[in-house]
Amino acid sequence: MADELSWDGVLAWRVERQGIAERVPAAGWVDVVRRICGLHAQVQSSAELTLWARVDDLGRDTVSHALWDDRALVKTWAMRGTLHLLASDELGLWVGAQGALKPRYETASWRKAFGMSSAEAVRGSFGTMPKLAALRGDACFAPPAGQRVRFTRPDLWLGPWEPVAPPRAALTGVLRRYLAVYGPATREDFARWFGIRSAAEAGRALKGLGEEVLPVTIAGDDAGWMLRVDVAVAAAARPRGTVALLPAFDQYVVAAPRGDSPVLAAEHKARVYRPQGWLSPVLLADGRIEGVWRHERKGRRLALQIEPFGDPGEAVRAGAAAEAARLAAYLGAEELDVSWA
Repeated sequence: MADELSWDGVLAWRVERQGIAERVPAAGWVDVVRRICGLHAQVQSSAELTLWARVDDLGRDTVSHALWDDRALVKTWAMRGTLHLLASDELGLWVGAQGALKPRYETASWRKAFGMSSAEAVRGSFGTMPKLAALRGDACFAPPAGQRVRFTRPDLWLGPWEPVAPPRAALTGVLRRYLAVYGPATREDFARWFGIRSAAEAGRALKGLGEEVLPVTIAGDDAGWMLRVDVAVAAAARPRGTVALLPAFDQYVVAAPRGDSPVLAAEHKARVYRPQGWLSPVLLADGRIEGVWRHERKGRRLALQIEPFGDPGEAVRAGAAAEAARLAAYLGAEELDVSWA
């Protein structure tokens, strides 16, 4: 029999686990990267703001320094074939998990789309298909040369490393990490998040967790699986009045349920999940997406406009204003103009 949870409890648990309800000190920033399974890095500034939303007193150059100087982060393609910044000492986990999936160049649809055979894809992967090489652990990003993107080998850039083996164990390890911050989830949820073409494959990973997971329901509806150790914690969690301004492509939004739910009403989905895979910056209130926002830097002034989906109430307005002030300080703006559409 499935354990019964409430949406209030699950969302309170999620924003706490993801470092949104209570930000960590600046010294703990790399632990945040590990906890939320990397930083989505289609847009570099969004990756930095994903970290800013969860870390107090984050330095403006923390991410770039970690990428290109001390190499605590590595930039590569990971889940869903999208760019991520990962903790360098965990690259083996993510590459190992990719090894459990059938390579994209072995599918007929992929070969037809790119007009090449499997052998040609393998031979040309480093030069013409760097994404495939990155997913195999043969390439990662090197410091750019002006506007030129450059690549290198992870073993040359980071030192000796090995993919976690066997691959299926690595995939199960990734699923455990995913559920620890984004649960409860169905096998379809995990397949979409990681980029697994078959929900059955994701289901096999779930079976690999055995008694570590339990089925749960939310408000009487099947919600999927959750780590056993987290069920009681989520059941006891309560909203804390958490308000956050999350940037474009934030991991919370990437992993949020896409159907009609208390997280995001169906009529507002198109304003958050936009064409070509773009995800809007969102106003978050106790785990619920209550609006979108944008900002523009004009000299010393930061202009920030928030578009709520309804009347947010005074507490949410006050919380958003405080977050806007934090953002202005982080970006080094001397003046702040916050408007509500």
